[in-house]
Amino acid sequence: MCLQDPNQLIRASALRVLSSIRVSMIVPIMLLAIKESVSDMSPYVRKTAAHAIPKLYRSATVKRMPWCLLLMHPVFFMLD
Repeated sequence: MCLQDPNQLIRASALRVLSSIRVSMIVPIMLLAIKESVSDMSPYVRKTAAHAIPKLYRSATVKRMPWCLLLMHPVFFMLD
């Protein structure tokens, strides 16, 4: 998977493309990708993850959820 690639530019680009997809079925995958990316060793990937959060929130599925419930989503608490 591109989010595991050794190259930080590939990881950031994969996250950017994933966060641009406007399909509600992909929201759990986006949550998981953002969760992994916010703790990435590359500042560039972490910045891309920070930019992906508002895109995720703009999705129709997420707009119906309060922000605090989104952060408590089980994907954010999954063990690595």
